[in-house]
Amino acid sequence: MNPDNKTETFRLLKFILERKKINSIVFGITTVGFIILVFFVIPKEYTAEVSVLPSVSASTKGLGGQLGNLASLAGISMGSFSSRSQEMYLGIINSRKLLERIIFHEYELEEKAGIEKTNLIKFFELDEDEDASPEEKIQKALKELRDDVIVTNIDDDNEILYLSVTMEDPNLAAKVANLIVEILDELVLTEVQKEITEQNDYLNMRLVQIKDSISIAEEDLKNLLEKSSDPTLPEFQVAQIRARRKLEIQTAVYVELRKQKEILYIENFVNLSPIKILDEAYPPYRKSRPKRLFLLITFVALGGFIQIGVNWVIYLYPRFSLE
Repeated sequence: MNPDNKTETFRLLKFILERKKINSIVFGITTVGFIILVFFVIPKEYTAEVSVLPSVSASTKGLGGQLGNLASLAGISMGSFSSRSQEMYLGIINSRKLLERIIFHEYELEEKAGIEKTNLIKFFELDEDEDASPEEKIQKALKELRDDVIVTNIDDDNEILYLSVTMEDPNLAAKVANLIVEILDELVLTEVQKEITEQNDYLNMRLVQIKDSISIAEEDLKNLLEKSSDPTLPEFQVAQIRARRKLEIQTAVYVELRKQKEILYIENFVNLSPIKILDEAYPPYRKSRPKRLFLLITFVALGGFIQIGVNWVIYLYPRFSLE
């Protein structure tokens, strides 16, 4: 260490010690202010958690896997039962379609004056901004939910989806967490049901068309056989081959469509199972943040460094003034 710097440090310490009374008073006042800020001003926040099990249709085990094995023995390729996954759940949870319903849902909260109904626009006090448009309020509420309120995480080992909701009211945090899973289940089942219905309608339409085509092909083959006087004629044999091939193709298409409809029935049974919840959200009795002791130590240390910096500026001020 440079001797000049060392001497300068000692002079600064001497300067601080000579004014220890005023420094102690200032440090005490700032410490009391930090205590008031940490323990009485910064609001408490509580975290409610929900655990969602992976979909059985996304696993090779369970009913989906067993039906797939049986189908393969029968010559039917099942493929993947469903695109449902925890990643898909995570995407839906953060979607505007779900979060808007969370925002405008009427929650009942117990207040001193009784039961009070509120939505998240009111809870976040966004309705007090009279200059903001309804869309701006929604955007702010969405940002608040995505940035500070809702946290999602997928366990890599067991694929369990953990959803946590952190709010100042523990009961509201639990209600929001459970409502998210409820709406998630509704949206997933609605979309899956819609897709299955569309596929079923298409298969039914094609089965009717192919069945009519088979009837026509059978009638044509029957008429051909009845009209022929000499089955050994080359023209008759070629026409017969064409008629039979047409009937075989239509029959093969009909059989394949029937297989696809059976697959759809199995997928319908597996995919329309509700979302499996491992743990529902309950109102937490202990706050999750702020970490008061950590904040207090940080603020006090920061205040001490700032006070040393102020003393250093005061110590050097006469020198700069002379210059």
